[in-house]
Amino acid sequence: MMASSKFGRLVGGVAVLAAAVALSGCMSARSDQSLPGMGPDDCGASTLQSRIGQPVVQGAGGTSIGGVAVNAPGAIRVIAPGQPVTQDYSTGRLNLDVDASGRLVRPWCG
Repeated sequence: MMASSKFGRLVGGVAVLAAAVALSGCMSARSDQSLPGMGPDDCGASTLQSRIGQPVVQGAGGTSIGGVAVNAPGAIRVIAPGQPVTQDYSTGRLNLDVDASGRLVRPWCG
């Protein structure tokens, strides 16, 4: 009876260890652990603060805010309310959060 109890604890311990190792693969590989919008401004988001409230238009010719073209060193991603987005972090990517009417709410890098 004592041997089966030790065996059960050993198997349980191995299962917990295996789960911990498996879950560690789900951890973020992000080098900048700050929250979105709180890291370095490599994408130029700070220059767009004055355009908050203006309409964002994304088309074949590029992205504009209030009729002025947006230039960014990396990709530009327009994010509508409730829209699913990937959680990968890219310091050069400009994210533009818009409200339901398509007006700029928050520019941020990531």
